[in-house]
Amino acid sequence: MDRCFPHCCPDHVPHSSCGTSVVMQVAGQYSAAEAHSFVAFGRFETCSEPTFSLGHQLHLDDMQVSCSATNSLAMWFPSDSPSDENPRTFTFKEKQHTPWHYGWTSGASAALRNTQHVFKGYLFHVMAESPNVLQLVGIAQSPGFIIVPYKPLGHEAVDTVPPDSISVDIIDVAPASSAFDCHFVSCQCEKPMFGDNYIRCNRANGRKQLRCFPHCCPEHILHCSCGGPIMCGVNLSLAPPLARPAKELVMYAHGERFNMPELHLHDELPHDLILSRLHQPGNERGDWVKGVVQPGISTPTTLLFNFNQNSRQAGWPYNWKGSATKVDRNRKHVFKVM
Repeated sequence: MDRCFPHCCPDHVPHSSCGTSVVMQVAGQYSAAEAHSFVAFGRFETCSEPTFSLGHQLHLDDMQVSCSATNSLAMWFPSDSPSDENPRTFTFKEKQHTPWHYGWTSGASAALRNTQHVFKGYLFHVMAESPNVLQLVGIAQSPGFIIVPYKPLGHEAVDTVPPDSISVDIIDVAPASSAFDCHFVSCQCEKPMFGDNYIRCNRANGRKQLRCFPHCCPEHILHCSCGGPIMCGVNLSLAPPLARPAKELVMYAHGERFNMPELHLHDELPHDLILSRLHQPGNERGDWVKGVVQPGISTPTTLLFNFNQNSRQAGWPYNWKGSATKVDRNRKHVFKVM
């Protein structure tokens, strides 16, 4: 079983059911009849396993579903979903005391120990003519992770949680590895763009935001929205030719753990997935920020995007959930524009 998956929430508990549920939201356009036909199942997989393609059909009788403690070796997790909810959401392992079961077996080899795993949520459409046949219509996938053997920690290894602060490392992306050279544009004030650490504030509805990010501009103000916007430039001079760069390029940004990227160059993902996670009215717990093209100050060789122009009102979201462990307290984070 996987302990502390997907993270310790709200804090670590010393038993096998530490962790929380996983919620999958269905984005995009679909009718009420289509929404009523949706069902979802999730499971753990290795990153090397071939995945099902959209349109693939499975028979419900062939799926070993983990419905009870007596079926602990089953590989599929069912989901719960309010039928009248819009957009539709599906919750995997809604009961907190139920462990996350995963039958994969490791070994002594480095290849097995370093195997990357993911949790995938599969959205199916129940075929009207054959209710026991499910057709795959959507997939949500977690970032990759490795599984380490559980070793109990002594009390000396766990401290109380200090004030919620986040350290940030600034890293440069090598332009040779990307088709586009992107860079942050310095602010008009004399302060460094980013600091070494930030305080994170807890807001209403469980929302969390960074204070004084990326820096106090022009001066510090006494509330959680102290900070300012961030400008990012895209060098078009060495990039592939585009007919209308301002229409063909989009930029989004969010915070993530240092050296644990959620996306890699050339990864493909549905645009609706990012849109469903934007920080905006009605989705205050979203943690992605959209870059807005600045045609008035862009040039033929540099396209400028402004992030969070209304940061004084909206704040900078970062909903990462840490724990009381020293590893999490000392963890580095980055702000990444893509």
